[in-house]
Amino acid sequence: MAVGHWPAALGVRGISGKQAGNPILAAQAIIKIVETGNPPLRLLLGSDALQGAREKLAKLTTDYDAWEKTTLSCDFID
Repeated sequence: MAVGHWPAALGVRGISGKQAGNPILAAQAIIKIVETGNPPLRLLLGSDALQGAREKLAKLTTDYDAWEKTTLSCDFID
């Protein structure tokens, strides 16, 4: 771990044991999903994970939309 990341690591310790997620329920969900035979490529476990992923997706969508013209300008012209 880089020295610059110590404050973040210490912050995690401050919330340890106070997370929304239940590790027992997460383990049960993982087992259930593995047993389906068709597990997802990515799996979010817990409301905090879902919220974080949706926030990231919204930021990515905004970024992609803002640069769409530049992105599409890089294709070969038929």
